[in-house]
Amino acid sequence: MTKERPILSFCIPVYNRGAISEEIVKGILESDEQCFEIVVSDNASTDDTQERLSRIHDPRFRYYRFDKEVPAGENWGKALISGEGEYLFLVMNRDKIRGESVGRLCEILRYARDNNILCMLDLYQEKRKRDIQVYEGIDAMIILLGQWHNTGNIFSRKVFHEVWNDGYYFKIADAYAENYFKRDMLIRGKGAYIASGVWRGEPFIKPSDVSTSPDFAKPLDTMVFSPRRRTKLFFEMIDMIEPEIPGVFSHKEINKFFRNKFSYILNIVSWEYRIMYSSKDTMFHYGHEAQKISFRESMSNILKVYQETKAHLKEKGTYNISKQAIMYYCLPISLLSFTAKVFFRGMLNTLGIWDYLKTKLSPLG
Repeated sequence: MTKERPILSFCIPVYNRGAISEEIVKGILESDEQCFEIVVSDNASTDDTQERLSRIHDPRFRYYRFDKEVPAGENWGKALISGEGEYLFLVMNRDKIRGESVGRLCEILRYARDNNILCMLDLYQEKRKRDIQVYEGIDAMIILLGQWHNTGNIFSRKVFHEVWNDGYYFKIADAYAENYFKRDMLIRGKGAYIASGVWRGEPFIKPSDVSTSPDFAKPLDTMVFSPRRRTKLFFEMIDMIEPEIPGVFSHKEINKFFRNKFSYILNIVSWEYRIMYSSKDTMFHYGHEAQKISFRESMSNILKVYQETKAHLKEKGTYNISKQAIMYYCLPISLLSFTAKVFFRGMLNTLGIWDYLKTKLSPLG
């Protein structure tokens, strides 16, 4: 008798986080649902990851291990391409997944399957009114292509295999190769935001774990959330729409995409940069201690991104009057918005309620 294909595969690339990886897998397996499987790809961890995961015996769990360390993208690719579910859910091995919400997620995915929804982003929000919000065309690109946290990206297995191309995108992407896969899927069908509740941005990394985190020794400006890295990712996103896929979107649609992403990058190298670096929980999650970012540095980042974007577009041959107008419009608004936010934060600090609110404003909060 042929085994029924699960609707969902949790695909987890791991490296040297044995205790955390074990806890993630066991947490998911607390669910009684049979609609899912878990696939772990271990990048030749040198700690006790193999020992811990080899002790887990459940037909819904499969474990793969490289004999020697490979590039991180290859490990991510192994986890995703090994999934046998109709949808592949990418999980970073420092994020909690709530087993009690797996059934709800599977129901959402059945709806997605029946409505040609090829990729999704699962971002849990307590007050979200709908479990799923569907987008198409350039709107889907705007909403679903971004510099989000990797956990929560969901791909149709069938289409993922069609665009896999021997892991080519993992080889060329600066960091978020999944943006390329999402782009190719959204040309073929629909995308969606979903709110299943399986992931709430809760990290396993604790303050006591900072010195042992694989990320601890990395310089801050090489981390994916630093302004330098965010800017490189922004260029990657706009380049994958224009001129990579000419003829798919109109000039007006491309400008709409550019305006949204340019406004967003100005915000994340200034306001969100300050918020993230001042949050102890967020910084511990990435293996670093919290620190204060000056107003001057954040303002400088806005101006620097403006100049670098102009130079990048000229180099690519895509700088034109319409983009110039968009940038002229976005820059003063961003500067004024950032100044207003800092002023407002100062008022909240004076009132003594900022410490409570900042965890709600954090990108991982």
